Amino acid sequence: MLVIRFPYDPAHNERLRQASGGRARWSQHLRAFIVPVTAVADPAIRSGLAGFAAEQRLTADPAARGQLSLTGVVLRADMLPTGVWGSNLRGILSRDQWAGLRIPVAEAAGGVCEICGKPSVNDEGRKVRPDCHERWSFDMRPGSVLLAVQTLTGLIALCKVCHLVQHLGFAEVQGRVAEVIEQLRAVNGWTYAEARVDLDRARREFDYRSAFSWDLDLTVLRGRIAVPTAPDLYVAAGRRAQLGNSFQPRPTVRAALRPVGQPAPV
Repeated sequence: MLVIRFPYDPAHNERLRQASGGRARWSQHLRAFIVPVTAVADPAIRSGLAGFAAEQRLTADPAARGQLSLTGVVLRADMLPTGVWGSNLRGILSRDQWAGLRIPVAEAAGGVCEICGKPSVNDEGRKVRPDCHERWSFDMRPGSVLLAVQTLTGLIALCKVCHLVQHLGFAEVQGRVAEVIEQLRAVNGWTYAEARVDLDRARREFDYRSAFSWDLDLTVLRGRIAVPTAPDLYVAAGRRAQLGNSFQPRPTVRAALRPVGQPAPV
């Protein structure tokens, strides 16, 4: 979703409503207006929002700038490299602490998927809270040695099917690749062949990334969580196992949620 903040003014609020085609809504949790990804993918709405940002002299962060320059592709298949499986927030935080992050994400999204805009439905066909998915970037950072860094870029609410697309390896194990293909086609307006090309891209990236050991960068959550063994929220690849793994029993040393605004430990 696109998050938009600006000084309160009824006229500006109305202008945003028009620019977003009526899709912008106020999030009490974020104290900001949000626009679903599916709305931002519409060229007319994207153009309107870009114009509104220019009028208000809003300085968008890199993620927002990227959303305003979308080409219509809002969902791609993904596979995490083998060395990072289970090394995630759910493995690092306690159940209550993880809930303290994921539930507000779902509530801010209005209880629907931020990609396709539909409610999340479980295997029994019952509506459930959307999943909270971690968005990652994988980059090589220069230094005394070249570092492979997996960086958390944000959290997003996803329905069960869009979430499955983000875990292609799991879908393959479960025999559910056909669901992934159909969701890619439905959301992006792709042909079957175009969806297959995206799966091949995801597999190539998986093969390449699996050759590296990845450091973990959680600094986007600075001020929201504290990790006793990594106060700067940056963890070298060799130390990641100490933080816990969602595939294994939870560790003795836990990360902790910290109220926003509370200073980080020195």
